[in-house]
Amino acid sequence: MFEHLKSIYENANKLQNVKSDYHKLIMHNENNYHEFVTKFLHLTEEVKIVRRDYKTDFNDKLFFDLQKMKSKSSQKNESNIFKQNTLQTVNSQTLLSISTTKSSTVKKVLSFHSDIQCYYCKKKDHIARNCSAKQKSQQMIAELTENDASESSADSEKE
Repeated sequence: MFEHLKSIYENANKLQNVKSDYHKLIMHNENNYHEFVTKFLHLTEEVKIVRRDYKTDFNDKLFFDLQKMKSKSSQKNESNIFKQNTLQTVNSQTLLSISTTKSSTVKKVLSFHSDIQCYYCKKKDHIARNCSAKQKSQQMIAELTENDASESSADSEKE
């Protein structure tokens, strides 16, 4: 029993110390990358950092030369990545707009306000995120982006 209480109260400021260590953690040129990653992951687990915040925090804590190398490597395929991201965004927005159409909240609002007008096509009884004309234009953009990406990759293969 004494050992259990000792482990609990041995370091009352443990969480505060771990948070301080996490915020002070920065990789320097002389640090080993694998040891740095291990320490980073250990501290994030102790501090309970959300996984979606890892990437930005991790990048901020890397030493500057490594950040530059990472940004240069990501810029090489920037146009293809941009096209892929645009396509993914358009597809995800289309899926989101379809799911929000089924939302009871949107339907309730539309039933109470008959004067609602779409900002995209200027027609009544729907909002822009549920606009079929907007969804069609987004699909056209996605198809054009897809075609453009395949043409640019074919052109680069010819060279």
